[in-house]
Amino acid sequence: MNTVLVDGAGVTTNINEQPPPLTAAEWEALCDTAEAAVRDINAHWLVIGGSFPEVEGGRTAALNRMLAAVSAEGARVCVDSSGPVLREILEHHGTQVDLVKPNVEELADAAGMPVTTQADLVTAAEELLGLGVNRALVTAGAQGMFLIGSRSRLWARSGPVPVVNTTGAGDAALAGFLSQDRSPLAPLSAVERSLTQAMAWGASAVQTAAAVPTRIVPLPHVEVREPDLDASLTHAEPEN
Repeated sequence: MNTVLVDGAGVTTNINEQPPPLTAAEWEALCDTAEAAVRDINAHWLVIGGSFPEVEGGRTAALNRMLAAVSAEGARVCVDSSGPVLREILEHHGTQVDLVKPNVEELADAAGMPVTTQADLVTAAEELLGLGVNRALVTAGAQGMFLIGSRSRLWARSGPVPVVNTTGAGDAALAGFLSQDRSPLAPLSAVERSLTQAMAWGASAVQTAAAVPTRIVPLPHVEVREPDLDASLTHAEPEN
């Protein structure tokens, strides 16, 4: 169970329950269920997100079988998890993952290096690319988000928006990106549209307190450009 507390000043506190350990049979059943769901709906993407349970005998074998089966169905894989788990998955399955979606803190943990500038962010993302993953979509709070891949480095940011609750902004941004990103060989213009959608959905999500928005807020204007390698990354409340 995950609980989010939002006080009158707009400060959020997240209380996240850790998953209980699973037996090998339970973990295999979970992987089989995910694989079947991808096949049943002909999914374009499988997102592996959140906290990972400890598994009796380890997670690698069943996860490897599931990723191979999902890839055979034509779906691509995104991993949205914390630094140590993200690193573990990439070290064992990096070539089977198309996209990772860390925030700045998670990126630093996964890459094993401080990330205080945009140049650091690019270097850390490329460290993960060296493990086989194709692209890293890195959310950076009020400073926007970055898409780092072998074919492009892009930075998207919006104009200022009123921030009420940052919880779920990263999930909203990822949903916006995946809703547009249908081909790994898309031209740069299509990639920019995907990143623009991601930034707009994330910026809209922070403007409402509820997990499910009770009102429609206008999508902000989004600018996409190359990262500014001389710029610092100021501290921002992480998005979940």
